[in-house]
Amino acid sequence: MPATGDALFDEGMFEEARAAYLQLLESTDDPSLQTEAAAMIARTYLTTDRKEEARPWLERARETASPDKPRGYARYLSVRGRMEWKDHQFEAAQRTFLSLYEICRRNGYADRAIDALAMLAILSPLPEQIGWAKQAIAEAERAGLSEKLGVLWNNLGATHEDLGQHEEALEAYRRAREYHQRHSPALHQLKADYAVAHVQRLLSRHEEARELLLLLLPAFEEVGAVEFQGWTCHELAHLEMAQENAEAALDYFIRAKSHLLDAGIATWDPATLERIVTHIARLEPRQPH
Repeated sequence: MPATGDALFDEGMFEEARAAYLQLLESTDDPSLQTEAAAMIARTYLTTDRKEEARPWLERARETASPDKPRGYARYLSVRGRMEWKDHQFEAAQRTFLSLYEICRRNGYADRAIDALAMLAILSPLPEQIGWAKQAIAEAERAGLSEKLGVLWNNLGATHEDLGQHEEALEAYRRAREYHQRHSPALHQLKADYAVAHVQRLLSRHEEARELLLLLLPAFEEVGAVEFQGWTCHELAHLEMAQENAEAALDYFIRAKSHLLDAGIATWDPATLERIVTHIARLEPRQPH
């Protein structure tokens, strides 16, 4: 069974998970288990941005995948849909995850059905995302899978934020925080707090945001979360700018830039890095001629 690999994958131990799936693949004659193992080997590569290395394993999974073996076939579809998403084939990915949802619903695979809905909430056109996200939350609640609700509420909050619906985003992030506090490790709980503070700042609830962010900064430092040290400094910089505290804002922007560069922002969000650099240039004291 793929349970060992799944547990390692869920812990973010992708190399170890890959080894477990490979061992399963080499030791079973069951085509459904072979499909699951090959698909999940592909997913370990896909999750770590090694897309081209994932392709041959996904093809191997396709060779043994069959709707007559729904558990293996569902696993194959879940990875195929993610590959289509990464390839920006969004309509194809939507069709794949809709198929996955129907198969999982018919066969009683509640956790995988919720995963399909969550992916539809991520890759569908923005206005449609809210409906899929709410359906995923409702199905997780019906199935008693409360450990999934932190991520699902967080995703709904992010969609509301993308739509500029900040009050709705704040409510969703607060719900996400409740479930993360019940089920998630410390870092996820801190990130949930950060999401709340971020939207409080967008809603000009500056004192609430500041109070939470000042607690979060040393907490992120303690767990070594460099990226979120950067984002927390970024939020505090904007709060200082709103109060016209140029010197303090400059200090926080400089710290944000340093932490985010360490986290690799130049690769994955150069536009935000450029905005931070612009803020620093504007806030730095002008040198006399």
